[in-house]
Amino acid sequence: MGRFLFDSAKTRAREAEMEKRRRRGLGAGLRDAKRSALMDDQDAWEENRLLSSGAAVRGTIDLDESHEDGGRVTLLVHQVQPPFLRGEKASFKVRGMGVTAATVKDNTSDFAKMAREGSETLRTIREKKERNAMRVKFWELGGTRMGK
Repeated sequence: MGRFLFDSAKTRAREAEMEKRRRRGLGAGLRDAKRSALMDDQDAWEENRLLSSGAAVRGTIDLDESHEDGGRVTLLVHQVQPPFLRGEKASFKVRGMGVTAATVKDNTSDFAKMAREGSETLRTIREKKERNAMRVKFWELGGTRMGK
């Protein structure tokens, strides 16, 4: 045996073979297979997340423009003026329900009261702005005996 534990002809032959494989590109086959399997798993997970969130739709995209004309629908409009401009009572039909009920307006509801009275937060902000404006105006000396 030589000076090193693995300094033998067998080890040198194995190292030479590994060097040949590395040059040919066959050395890291298992490592590349693991890496590609991991990337495939990650891609599948990302696609699953995108599909479940609705951000992506699975399907094929047809880039052939010759088929696009078959999907078009021509829409003919006979009345271009809405009913409320013609003076008619506006009624909207929901598919399967007929004419909808009119909107109920309750002046005593909480939302109506809050809309009339305003927000407490906005009121305090407005009061602070007015006080600051009065403070600035107080210190303006133009047009007074002291400001001459």
